[in-house]
Formats: sequence, C-alpha cells, structure tokens
Amino acid sequence: MAVDSTLLAGIERIFVAVPRAWEASALRRGIVTRGTAALEPWQRVRLAGLVVMTAAVARAIIGIGGAAPGWPGWAAWTLVFGSGVVLFRACRPLAAAWIDWRNRLSHRA
Repeated sequence: MAVDSTLLAGIERIFVAVPRAWEASALRRGIVTRGTAALEPWQRVRLAGLVVMTAAVARAIIGIGGAAPGWPGWAAWTLVFGSGVVLFRACRPLAAAWIDWRNRLSHRA
C-alpha cells in the first residue's frame, strides 16, 4: 500500500532528482570532481562533514558578531553542526551505505 502512495512517490522523485541534477552540474564537473577525484569515498564523506562543521562554526561566529538568528536559528545550526560531526565521525559506514544505495539505484534504472 505504501509503495503506491502518491506522497511517497513524490518524495522518492525528490531524492532521485537531486543526485541526477548533481551529476549534470557544472560545479561538480568543473571544481568538485577535480579536487576530490583522488579521494576515497569515505574521505569525501569526511570532507563533507568538515565543510558542514566549518560552515556552522562560521555562522556562529557571525551570529556572535551581531547578526544573531535567535533560538530557532541557533537550534537549526546546532543540528547542522551535529550532522557534520556525524559525517566526520561515521564516514566509513556512511560511505559504504552511499555506495550500496547508488548501486541499488543504478540496478533499478
């Protein structure tokens, strides 16, 4: 029943559209692929976590300097930082899951 749900089908289309758009992205082809091509998948996940944590810390510094987002903003950025920590700390199992997901996705198409 859940497989036939219009809502779930729409959500699945979103999750499939994002990777497809990323594959066709000029940013990916021009900058990201060249810089990360030599990295192993787990190293890429760890790098993504580092980038996310850096962005959250930079936002916190800007917020302390005067442009404070209020408690909902701080809560959101704390969650963003936490997700970066998860990416950084659990990079190997996340990379393995990512590879498995991409393999299953390519076999379905």
